Amino acid sequence: MAVKAYQAVCLLLLILQGVVGPPVDKRKKELHGAKEANTVEEPPDFGLEYSRYLGQVVETLEQDPEFAAKLKNINLDDIKSGKVAEELEFVRHDVRSRLDELKRVELDRLRKLTVQAMEKKELGLDRGSVKMPHHVDHQNPHSFEIEDLKKLIVSATKDLELLDEQRKAEFKEYEIRKELEYRNSLANMTEEERRKTEQHHNETIKKHKEH
Repeated sequence: MAVKAYQAVCLLLLILQGVVGPPVDKRKKELHGAKEANTVEEPPDFGLEYSRYLGQVVETLEQDPEFAAKLKNINLDDIKSGKVAEELEFVRHDVRSRLDELKRVELDRLRKLTVQAMEKKELGLDRGSVKMPHHVDHQNPHSFEIEDLKKLIVSATKDLELLDEQRKAEFKEYEIRKELEYRNSLANMTEEERRKTEQHHNETIKKHKEH
């Protein structure tokens, strides 16, 4: 996966924007690209079940500039392994308190989801729905500690990489389908229509390669 050279302002922001980045759905980009210039930028949708919690942790960590500054020269492997989470020990008290609250809210959300999943399983509606989330430390429900940040980093990195690979595979299938549709359409065209269509098709491919 390509590494984008965005400057890190905090630990998770570095991971999400600089290391793996939110997967790009090229089909949506093609359909909505013309609208992007006229819309207000919204927080990135990482496509994860715990995206809201992840974003809130990022936002909270950004409130400690000293913590963010320490991370600018952190080794990439230490980030992806979660080892850098040990720096959480030096985060300001008010930031730690906010992280504690975020974790309690997230655990409450997960408990409710687990209850719903169990109810569905008992009714035979969804037997594979009960899963143990790995992005939080369940053994300590009271506070956000180093282990929580480590789990969040490792889980987000792994899940985003898997999601990116999945979307790449989906887009490849999409491109194959579009190419087949294009070739089939040529069979029903006149020579002049075919020439213009092929020219437009080749120009479109060239533009995509340039981007």
